[in-house]
Amino acid sequence: MTAAHFGLMLGLLFLVGDSLPEAIQCEENVKPVTARQGDTVYLPCYFRPEGQLDKLLVSWQKAHQDYPLIVHAERRGGEMQGQQDGSFKGRTALPPNWDQTGNATLQLSRLRNTDSGNYTCYVRAEQRSTVCASLHLTVNSGAYARLSAWITVLLLPLMKILT
Repeated sequence: MTAAHFGLMLGLLFLVGDSLPEAIQCEENVKPVTARQGDTVYLPCYFRPEGQLDKLLVSWQKAHQDYPLIVHAERRGGEMQGQQDGSFKGRTALPPNWDQTGNATLQLSRLRNTDSGNYTCYVRAEQRSTVCASLHLTVNSGAYARLSAWITVLLLPLMKILT
């Protein structure tokens, strides 16, 4: 099975079970996140499981042309690295004890321009998936960010002179 097919299958699994009772309460986040190339960014995702949930799974996915890319997938007890898209390998992590605290914030390090896009955090429990975060990440190149900082530094005194 190719990574594309697996990603599509995992995405479909998260859509199954819509008629089941709500097992997860989310603090949904839809705010955009902006960061610089090379930096580490934290994409927030918070949930509160109702009761004791044994089969808990978090999946961060990035929208892609034909199918979602698996950025990070982790069940209670360990990361599922075989399902992760190769471009994210070694660059993602969830906080320790995420399954107990409800903090499934994704740490994405060594940002690349290609990391820009729409990200979704799915939390699956008791055969029910819930979108707990959906946000847009914009990665600016380091050179552009440094240039804009210099422009601000140089223009600020000029603006004071003109006013």
